[in-house]
Amino acid sequence: MVASKIQQVFASLAIGTLAFSAMPLSAQTIAQAGRFSPAWDDCEDVQMEMAYLLKLSDSPLAQNPAPFNDMVSGVGGQSCVLSATVSRQNFQNAAQLRNALKPMLTKQGWVENNQYAASGVDETQIGFWKGEEVRVAILRIEAEDNPNIAPSQRGYKVTIQMAQPQVPSL
Repeated sequence: MVASKIQQVFASLAIGTLAFSAMPLSAQTIAQAGRFSPAWDDCEDVQMEMAYLLKLSDSPLAQNPAPFNDMVSGVGGQSCVLSATVSRQNFQNAAQLRNALKPMLTKQGWVENNQYAASGVDETQIGFWKGEEVRVAILRIEAEDNPNIAPSQRGYKVTIQMAQPQVPSL
């Protein structure tokens, strides 16, 4: 795929038609699709392993639809969401959680995309792309916001949103 893109660039240079764009080619692909739809198969692929890694033996992670806005392409739509709240007894900080879940996604072929990265005190977000059609996974980890619980006793809310470009109907 990379070789074919390089060939396209050289062919464009040879005939003087190279057009520059602020978005990478894959983000243009997303924009051309027009909107996102839930990536249910991808959610199913990570659901059980995520529950195991988060030590959620008593309850499986539910898949739910949710609105999605891709911050890289600006395209919106829907995603499937897996979310859970985990105890600080198992994970002391957001970085520990991220380091436990990131290998799960990379093992399944997801490639980290730093355009989605964000971090703060007790929260982190990383994004991944997968496949030529650019499926998107966003992993967010944030401290529970519950004023009735001491900060050291609050858990973390872990969310993975997964979306894919919606194929336009003909």
